[in-house]
Amino acid sequence: MVRCEAGFSVKEHYQNRNRLERPTEEKSDAEWRYGLDEMLDEIDFSTVHRLLTNETENLQNFGHLNRLRPQVVVVNTERGGVIEEEALADLIQVGKLAWVSLDVYANETKITLNFFSSIM
Repeated sequence: MVRCEAGFSVKEHYQNRNRLERPTEEKSDAEWRYGLDEMLDEIDFSTVHRLLTNETENLQNFGHLNRLRPQVVVVNTERGGVIEEEALADLIQVGKLAWVSLDVYANETKITLNFFSSIM
């Protein structure tokens, strides 16, 4: 994502096990953060690029999502289950999040119409 966003004049805050090499960070104006909590109050876009494991299940939960600013756009294209979908739907309904784009869902074979109506 850092390389993709470099052309959009975006300040990239990223969290990953492995930090990028300094020249890559500098070229992309990217800033590495040790943990997700360190960047929640500053971001305008939250893109999720995590595999679903025991450690990442509901990684972005109500507590994290509720700390995001109201104009934040949340995007998940990696794995369902990394974002707590019920919390996401609740926060959208009350206007706490601006936009959500989900390509994946935690339980794709059992998505309820109620879930979709709450996020549309």
